Amino acid sequence: MKFTNPFKKKKQDFKILSIYGGGLKGFFTAYAIKQLKREYGINLFDEFDMFAGTSIGSFITIAILEDLDFEKVVSYFENDEYGIFEDKLSLLKMFETKLMPRYDNKNVKRLISDLAPDTTVAKYSDKVKKPFIFVSQNYSEGTPAVISSKQFKSLNQRYRNMTVKDAIYSSAAAPFYFEPHKEEYGSMLVDGGLATNNPSLLSVVLAMSDLKVDYTSIKVLSFGQTFGGDNNYEVKKGKELIKDPAANPLSAVINSPLAARQNLDAFLSTAALGDRIFRYQPEKKIEDTSLDYINKEFIDYAKIYWESNKEDLVAFIKGSRDKRYKKGSEKRYN
Repeated sequence: MKFTNPFKKKKQDFKILSIYGGGLKGFFTAYAIKQLKREYGINLFDEFDMFAGTSIGSFITIAILEDLDFEKVVSYFENDEYGIFEDKLSLLKMFETKLMPRYDNKNVKRLISDLAPDTTVAKYSDKVKKPFIFVSQNYSEGTPAVISSKQFKSLNQRYRNMTVKDAIYSSAAAPFYFEPHKEEYGSMLVDGGLATNNPSLLSVVLAMSDLKVDYTSIKVLSFGQTFGGDNNYEVKKGKELIKDPAANPLSAVINSPLAARQNLDAFLSTAALGDRIFRYQPEKKIEDTSLDYINKEFIDYAKIYWESNKEDLVAFIKGSRDKRYKKGSEKRYN
C-alpha cells in the first residue's frame, strides 16, 4: 500500500490573469469582471498572482490593480463615455502626424488620467507588489516593449522610468487610430497588439524564467474581446479611403499576420497548459463592430455569454479544471 503523508504541503497554483486588446470591445471582459464582483463577490486582484494586459487589456488591468468600481468601467465602454473615438482629425492633420492617426488622443488620455495613478512604473511596482506587465511595441526599434514591474529582471528596465499613464497609453496607441507615444529616449511606442495581442504565452514564459515558477503550477485565465475569426481586411480607395483611412492596403497587410499571431498564441498556450488555461472570449462574430464601435447586439451577446459561462468561469478561478473548454479552444485555434 502506498503511504500518503497527510501533512505534506500541497503545491500552490500560480494564477495569471491575461487580457487581450480589442478597443471598445473590452466591454466583453469588463462586464464579466463587474458580474464576478456583483454576483460572486470575487475580486480578481485577490485571486491572481500576476497580471498582463495588451492595449485595452492594459486599461482593464490597471482598473483591477487600482480596485476601481467596474460599474463605472463598464460604462466607459458601453457608452464611450469619454468620447475616445469621437474627435476625428482632419485629413491634413492626419498626414502631419506619425502613423496617420484617425482620432485626436486627448479624450483617451483624459480617461487614462482618471484610471491610472500619477507615478512611475517603478514606484507603482513597489506599491502593488504583485508582478504585472503592459505590452507595447517599440515601433522605432522594431522590438516589443514589455513595460513591467520590478520582478522581471530580464526585461528592459528603461521603461520603468515611464509614468503608469504613459505606459497604458503606449500599450493602446493603435496605429491609424492614435498617434504613438514618444518615450524619453526618442523611440515611438505603439499598440502592444503589434507585438502580441494575446499576452498569455508571454506571461507563462516570464513567470517560468524570471519568477522561477514551476510550470506545472501555472494556471491562466485569458480574457479576450474578439472571436478568433472576427477579421475584416477590406481595402478602400479614393473617396471611400478618405472617409475610412484605416481601410488602407498597409493596414490590411499588418492586420492579417497580427490575427494569425493572436490565434497562434492562443493555440500554443492551450496546447502547453491544457486544462490549466481558461479562455473567456466571444465564440461568434458580431457584425458591424470594431475597435472604435460596438453595437447593441455585441453588448447583448456579452451578457448572454456571461450567463452561459459564468459557472465554469467561477469554478476555474476557484480551483477546478475545465477539459471541455480546452477542446473548444483546440477547434477554434488549430
